[in-house]
Amino acid sequence: MTHDDTAPAAGSVSIGGSLHGGAVSTGTGGSAEVSAPTDPDHREEPRPAAPAALPRGAAGNRAPGSVAIGGDARGVAISTGDHGTARFEAPSDAVHDERYRELLEQVRLLRQQLPLFADAAGVAEVEAELVQTEEEITQTGTAAPGLLRRLWERLEQANTALGALTSATALAETVRQLTG
Repeated sequence: MTHDDTAPAAGSVSIGGSLHGGAVSTGTGGSAEVSAPTDPDHREEPRPAAPAALPRGAAGNRAPGSVAIGGDARGVAISTGDHGTARFEAPSDAVHDERYRELLEQVRLLRQQLPLFADAAGVAEVEAELVQTEEEITQTGTAAPGLLRRLWERLEQANTALGALTSATALAETVRQLTG
């Protein structure tokens, strides 16, 4: 969801109950994104009922950037203000297959290290494939073989620049094992 209105954000974020796994954004040009794997067998643990009312005085707080949540708001990202982004990503433990959980951890580690090699040949292409791989794993719990093959090819092409990184080598080995 993106807010494209031109009026400045008015009021605060107020949630008078529970919000489990979501993103909320207010303000001109703000956005909220949720990325979570789908698991049809997942069952939410029963929780005690959350209070239906906000804490005293919270609903009347209209200061810019204010947030008031009454109840359990587990797994929530909130952004207030112009051009803010709230992004909630399901934790990697939401990926049930150990192989893909390991792959996701390796993808994230390499993404953190890539800025060190930003100007090296092939690194931008590796980054693009890493982004797609991370998104697919967090959304589905797995990664399609075609995506893994493209990632493998990009890692091979950037081997000169990234070969010294053990994270790149470990990721390449995991991809090789998953693609056979």
